Amino acid sequence: GIQVQNAQPPFLDLIWIDIGEDVSVSSTGQVAAFPSPCTGSLVIDFGERYSAVSFSVSDGLGRTVFSCNEQNTGRITVNTEKWTSGVYMVNGSYDGKYFALKVMRE
Repeated sequence: GIQVQNAQPPFLDLIWIDIGEDVSVSSTGQVAAFPSPCTGSLVIDFGERYSAVSFSVSDGLGRTVFSCNEQNTGRITVNTEKWTSGVYMVNGSYDGKYFALKVMRE
């Protein structure tokens, strides 16, 4: 028979969680990403202006394709022209509150 030493699986488990196109993050505002699907640009709208905004966008393989740290902003436009078609995750925070969004690139 075959014996395996250091019985580590040769793969990673990937778990997908569908959280919708936008996620309400507080009773006074919500973070939205539009349009989805996007083609040339993607707008991340925080609903109002915040003192500290930070987020990153990852492709389906978990590679970061964009990251942003801004101060005193409520809306950020991201150039998506060089992104390939597929599903992307936007994860970030603003003023200590966390959010996660799923967007698509055509």
